[in-house]
Amino acid sequence: MSAFFERFALQVVGSLVHTGEIEIEAGQEARVCREVGAAMAELGSGHSAISSLSKSLLAHDAVIELYADDERLKELVGELGVAWLRQT
Repeated sequence: MSAFFERFALQVVGSLVHTGEIEIEAGQEARVCREVGAAMAELGSGHSAISSLSKSLLAHDAVIELYADDERLKELVGELGVAWLRQT
């Protein structure tokens, strides 16, 4: 299950980096995605994916600043879902 969350984190974090809505220490993006994905998988069901994502990002030592709030993360996840559906 953590592989799913790692891919999810990779997509979201990549988009946040691209739009300048997150600052991550140089060279640490892959580690952030891997560890945030694992943290989200550990929280498991019963928790909001958006809330788990933001908490995991904010708690990560390589994340310098997260400018996106939960509403923006929700919007971004929706946009990524639509883009993914268009590709399939």
